[in-house]
Amino acid sequence: MSDSPAPRRSQRIEAALRCELPQAAAADLALGNAPLSPSTLAIPTSPPSSPSPDPTRQDRTSSEQTLPPLLQRLSFIIDWDDPTQEIVDGDPQAVAGVSHLGSISADLSCDTHSAHLSAFVFAPSSPTKAIDTMDHEIIEKDEVVRARLRRALPARWLKWYCVVVPEARRDHLIEVIMASKDVVSVIEEVLEAATRDHIEKALEELVCKLGNTVRSKLLTMRGKHDNGYGKFVSRGTKKVETSGIDDSETYRADIVVQEADPPPAKDGEVKYEWSQLMTFIEVKRRDRQDGNEALAIQGMQYVCKLLVYRSLTSHVYFLSWCGGLARLWYADSASFGHSRAFSLNAAQDRLEIGRFLCLLTSDECSGQVAGKWDPEKDPPVQAVLDSKIKTLDWHLPPRLLYRRSWPFGSRTAVWVGKTLEMVKDVDQSRWMILKCSWVPRHRLGHEPKMQQRLEGIEGTPRPFGSAVIPPDVIEQGFKVETVQQLDPTARDNQTGLHLCAIVYEHRLGEMIDPSIPTSILVHLHAQLVDTLLSYAGRALHYRDLNTGNMLIQKGTKDKLLLVDHGGMREFLRPRGAEWRGDTTVLLKRAEDDARSANLLFLPSANYTALDHLKRWGKNMGFLEANQKKARTTMPENALPAEMERLAIERLPRLRELLLSLVQLSHRYIDDLESAQYLHIWQVASKKENVRSGIQAKVQVFLLDKRDKQAAWSSHTNWSEELRTWFPLMEDWCTMMCSLRDQIFAAQESWRKSVVPIFDKLVSLPILETKVKEACRSGNLVTASEAVIAAFDRTDTLLSQEKLQTVEKDCFVHCKGLMDASSAKAVMDGAAKALSIEGN
Repeated sequence: MSDSPAPRRSQRIEAALRCELPQAAAADLALGNAPLSPSTLAIPTSPPSSPSPDPTRQDRTSSEQTLPPLLQRLSFIIDWDDPTQEIVDGDPQAVAGVSHLGSISADLSCDTHSAHLSAFVFAPSSPTKAIDTMDHEIIEKDEVVRARLRRALPARWLKWYCVVVPEARRDHLIEVIMASKDVVSVIEEVLEAATRDHIEKALEELVCKLGNTVRSKLLTMRGKHDNGYGKFVSRGTKKVETSGIDDSETYRADIVVQEADPPPAKDGEVKYEWSQLMTFIEVKRRDRQDGNEALAIQGMQYVCKLLVYRSLTSHVYFLSWCGGLARLWYADSASFGHSRAFSLNAAQDRLEIGRFLCLLTSDECSGQVAGKWDPEKDPPVQAVLDSKIKTLDWHLPPRLLYRRSWPFGSRTAVWVGKTLEMVKDVDQSRWMILKCSWVPRHRLGHEPKMQQRLEGIEGTPRPFGSAVIPPDVIEQGFKVETVQQLDPTARDNQTGLHLCAIVYEHRLGEMIDPSIPTSILVHLHAQLVDTLLSYAGRALHYRDLNTGNMLIQKGTKDKLLLVDHGGMREFLRPRGAEWRGDTTVLLKRAEDDARSANLLFLPSANYTALDHLKRWGKNMGFLEANQKKARTTMPENALPAEMERLAIERLPRLRELLLSLVQLSHRYIDDLESAQYLHIWQVASKKENVRSGIQAKVQVFLLDKRDKQAAWSSHTNWSEELRTWFPLMEDWCTMMCSLRDQIFAAQESWRKSVVPIFDKLVSLPILETKVKEACRSGNLVTASEAVIAAFDRTDTLLSQEKLQTVEKDCFVHCKGLMDASSAKAVMDGAAKALSIEGN
């Protein structure tokens, strides 16, 4: 065993973003809250080169065919005057005064029947008239900033410029405000503080003064009452109050933008709570601090704070202010971005900064600054299941049960309540649960479908349907979808995430206490094996074992409750796919295997499968490079023969990799291997093992693929590891070794059984014949296309999709071993108690 390695740079960044101590971070990882790995997130690098069509025109048919769906106008709705006035129609690239705001990202909607502060239009980051007018040094600096942040933050970077299209009547008001004597005077103070070596606190106070001066002018010109919204408050040494779920106050935003005036404190001092804040501004005193990694990470830490105290947030805007430079930032569950830096020294930039300040201080823009939905105050009243609308009559309105604050990824949040119908039910242990998370669009209906497949199995959820988001929540600015598409031509492009809000009936559970007796923990794992076997009997792989999903049913001492079936898969199909034997989707399944599971409890075979998947990609890349070379150097009539030669030459390697991917695909018994790792982690989490450092060593082991694979593949290695960590638990170690032997033998047996079936259906002669047929069909087929066509036409796994006898026997044997071990532990405990009593 190797010593604990130094944390990688990405791990350090993730730890900083979590704002947690190492032990708490380890527990969060075991709960299934692991952040997205930077290596799994594609970053688009090749935006379209053609200029953007005008997205403001009423006829969008032609532009929608060539541009991403998000090339629309982002409206900041402010009712300053005529609400029916429309933005002037015209080419945004040709409008005088157009300026680029960098890589702001949002899920946009167009409402041409609303008044606008300014129109934000997404356009590719290719050269345009507007970008040609920008200072090249600014562009180069922004590219450096992008490169730094792309490495620093584990989320998708958005390489799109956001273009501001001024509208004369609205922008005139901002021009008047920014040119007013009071505002100009404060701007001069800010610039003086930024140019001299003032302390940061002085600049912070002046930025607050500037924001509040603009806000006051805006309220006066609009004739609005001051309700406290949008006031800039310099926190200084003030402490934002926290609740029991977050008692750390490690990070303090320099300026907070309040949503409402805080209630007066009893001691006379005004105290702010994160739940009362709309957004924040991070201030640094020097220009050179603008856009660096530390600033970005600090900003995301505050985003985490805001998410903890908000029921559900679709996106957040915030501002950074470094010396005389201001930059607008954006984050949602899939991505982040920012504008270019705007300088107070530049007259045109001042207008843009004025737009930023009006955005943050106007209550009509609250939904644009941060889209929020609070199901406790505005619960869903309808749900849809199988195209049928159901009504939710709440007796006990939803109350928050659980929420993840990590800014990127699913951001899962769960509420529980009771409907009028449930109140009359004899079984009062069941609750109506509303679960919200951000998932790819193709997985929107996946979890309710899996819940339907579980019908009749004891202790499983009953689906009620997909919740209908209240229309007023959407109207107020909450976005149900993040950025959908960046570059439709980019190979590494990713789709956005969509809010999945589902309603279902289920019982409530409690976390398993680390101090629980080992005999009860073993009994719970025996129930887990029984539950997983029930799932496997219906061709369902659970695949998402972690400490947050394996619970004890509330009101009981030893009854298992398995929750969260969003990662479950039916047969051998990737989630959301209706596939029965397509090789292309087999590759996607290998990716899905590695993406879905918790890293601590990932089956050892998944690592090898992922390595082989990369090798498949390299081989296909080799084919594509050679076929591209052939098409540029050979006559057209010679191409079919050359493509056939290239494909046949590469077939043996690809066939070997495909067989490996078939063998290493997640099987039903692989859930048993994951359960072994979970069981070890739970024992390592006992207080005495945490204090002695055992848990830390187990964590390193579970995250190290080489150590994990070496131990799992050898009885001796497995036994040595367990007995090194837990020398006083001999009976438990013996049981765990026997379980490992049963599971490993079943895995090896199944993998060997696949080989003759694969050899029969996917032999090299069959593949070569199919390649020749494809290449000689009369259509010019590339070598890579011929290879995929040959494999796709071969159905390899239909007979192996269901639970095999060797797997079922493994489940039964494992259940027997744990039942016997649990019974023995109970008997030994009773005998020990009698002995003590007799003495």
